[in-house]
Amino acid sequence: RAVVRATALGLYPLHRYLLAGAMIDAEARQGWLTFDGAIGARLPITGDEGALGLTLRAGRTVGELAGWHLAGRGSMSFAPGPNWAFELAVEAGVHRVGEDPTLELSATLGVTRLIRIR
Repeated sequence: RAVVRATALGLYPLHRYLLAGAMIDAEARQGWLTFDGAIGARLPITGDEGALGLTLRAGRTVGELAGWHLAGRGSMSFAPGPNWAFELAVEAGVHRVGEDPTLELSATLGVTRLIRIR
């Protein structure tokens, strides 16, 4: 079934391969919103133009699936230039951890704006 979803993820590099940050994720048809802390690992491939990533996140969901939220995300990205990247990602998450859990599986193809902080 089709969904309408929006995600904003900000990760700050702690090390060349380790990132940490926050994520806001919303799904309009089911009416939920998550606020998560995230930690991720990034393994560069093809120089720095491409990367494999693994991100783990946990936080709170509000709305129809209110409760705690846990998720894992695997991704592959390619940046043809210094400002934009394409990303293919798969994610598994659980809403309402410890109560009546709801499993969520997703696959996304996205365009990402790269912001460099110096």
